[in-house]
Amino acid sequence: MGEQQTEAIPKEKYFEMLSALPVGCVDTIAYRIRDGKPEVLLVKRAQHPAKDCLYPIGKGLKKNTFSNEWAVQAIFKETSLNATIIRSFGFYEVMYSIGQAPEVKSGLHNPCIAYLMEVSGKDIVLDATHTTARWVSQKDIENGLPLPPYTKILLEDSEIFSREI
Repeated sequence: MGEQQTEAIPKEKYFEMLSALPVGCVDTIAYRIRDGKPEVLLVKRAQHPAKDCLYPIGKGLKKNTFSNEWAVQAIFKETSLNATIIRSFGFYEVMYSIGQAPEVKSGLHNPCIAYLMEVSGKDIVLDATHTTARWVSQKDIENGLPLPPYTKILLEDSEIFSREI
């Protein structure tokens, strides 16, 4: 099927939709191998939900684009890195009490498909929706790096630090 052009939804209508409907997403555990061990790329988001939290790279699904294709595109759009899907590893439903804007008073409901993805490229160039990128190792997590519960769940379920890649 692939990506097709879709028309932009006016902002007011979009907020109305967010207040009434779940929005499907892809979330990724993007990793590289460094010194023989995996490191996961987490980003700090510039806006709600999950503002200023280390979070996996993810994006709302795009109509007429398969989720696996969109996961690869999401990583490139958000970081300028290339990605290869290793496997999908779960389906999650994430509910946020705070939306992306004050107009969305009911919060957000995001059914998400999660992918484990190996990334490559020299420099990370973040899009405007992120403020910081950080490579995280198993040692960082063992040393108590503060992470939101959803990030911890995805890291655990992806088995990135507990099985051979």
